[in-house]
This record gives sequence, structure tokens and C-alpha cells, in this order.
Amino acid sequence: RWQGVRSTLRICLAEGISSFYENSIEDYSMRYASELDLEYVSCPDADCDHQLQAYKADAVISFTPQYSQAATTSMILESPLVFLVNKDDTLARGDVMRLSWSKRTWTFLLYSGGRDHCLWWPTLPRRGDVCCGDLENLFDLLRKGKGVLPIPEIMVPEDLSYARILRPNYEVDPCRIYCSTLRSSYYEPEKYRQLQKLCDEVFMLDSAG
Repeated sequence: RWQGVRSTLRICLAEGISSFYENSIEDYSMRYASELDLEYVSCPDADCDHQLQAYKADAVISFTPQYSQAATTSMILESPLVFLVNKDDTLARGDVMRLSWSKRTWTFLLYSGGRDHCLWWPTLPRRGDVCCGDLENLFDLLRKGKGVLPIPEIMVPEDLSYARILRPNYEVDPCRIYCSTLRSSYYEPEKYRQLQKLCDEVFMLDSAG
């Protein structure tokens, strides 16, 4: 699918980030349709490095940076952490400041992105918590009122109707989003130029590599 006569850029986005950038990518693709084919896929965060190193993507947008010497990584934004609870949950009607996160009795729904731990939660899951890489399953549990889902604000669905967003006003480190590309010597000059242009306009980078 990822082949064509014109320059083709292949972008891989970690699950949960796709919806945030989807409109911008499609708008960019339409504006520069005469110059290139822009294609993007979504995959678990843990698979993003493979997509790049196996030359299946020209750039990846992920929650974790690429540490390979063959790749260049830049942070493109920070997203504050929020907590989603079912609207029928007692937490949705309470004051978030009264909650004791260290002595909690409710279940955390933690997204792992294909890894063995939650990417942005600083502590290991406790007994009863759900930690998995299936984001749709976690939202389904949230819909059924089975727990509290801490996620970056960037991942909150636009059509969220069954949950309330709790915004903690104590210190919580924001989630960081990264753009990674291979070293510039890998790309043909025209493709590299197009990649830099895309990163500048859509992902707000000064340079792609």
C-alpha cells in the first residue's frame, strides 16, 4: 500500500495520538496532494520503534523517544494528565481535592501501549488495577463504571459522553509526545525536504532530523 510514483511519506502514530493529529494530517495531505502521498497508520507505542527501524515509517509520533543512534528524536508537546470517570460514579459528583490517591479504594485503568507498565503513571499497578494495551477495552470498562482512567488530555475522545474529566490541581508531571525520524542520510533529498516541511507544519518542529 505504501508505494507510489511521487514522494510518499509514511507516518506511524501511537494509539491514542492518532485522533489528535488526524485532521491536521488529512488537511496537509489535501493541500499538498500534487507533491506527495501522505499515509499514516496507528499502532501500540511499543511497536513504533520497530516501524521506524524496519523502514516501515519515515517518522513516528510516540509517547517514548527512540534511543537508537540511527534515529533523531524531538519532543513536540506536553499534555497534562487528566482522570476520566463514569458520569454515574460518585467521584464525578465529588471534589477531586478530597480524594486520597495514596489510600485509594477504587480501580485504576492503566494503558500500557504494548509495554508492561503504564507509560505515564509513576507507580506500578496495585492489586485490582487493570493494565493493558487495548485502549478500546479500557474505555469500555470506563463506560461500565469499572474504574478511573488516567490519560493525557491529548487522548480524550472528542465525542466523550459517558464520562467526566477530573483535572487534578496538584503537581502531576505532564505526558510528553515525541517525533522520531531516521538520520537524514537515509532519506532521498526530496523526501527529506517533504518530511521537514510536514514536521514543521503539522508537528511544529524546527527540524525533522
